[in-house]
Amino acid sequence: MTKGQKDFYDYLHLSPLKVHVSFSFTSYKSSKTSSQVKQQSRRSNSFSLFLQSLGVTMSDTDDIIFRLAYFERKHMFYSQEDLFSEMIDHYTSQAIKQVRNVHFTIHQGLHQ
Repeated sequence: MTKGQKDFYDYLHLSPLKVHVSFSFTSYKSSKTSSQVKQQSRRSNSFSLFLQSLGVTMSDTDDIIFRLAYFERKHMFYSQEDLFSEMIDHYTSQAIKQVRNVHFTIHQGLHQ
């Protein structure tokens, strides 16, 4: 495909995405030397203290599910660059909505 060339998409459908996310705020220590662990621990403690001073409480989370809606376009001309840009914008906005939902759910759970 040459740059700027547009292709016609009669029907383009990418199924919804379901992404499982787990994260931990503790550092992974098994492959680090003791000096690296100490330095990482100081940084982690400083970051935690900073967040706590702002009133933010962080915890480890297992298996948060992000459901991203399908991407669909009908009867459109797109260059490859434009199509990728549309897809990235779509899934980025979906991810932001899901983060807000998770935040709201956690926030509601803390106040019950």
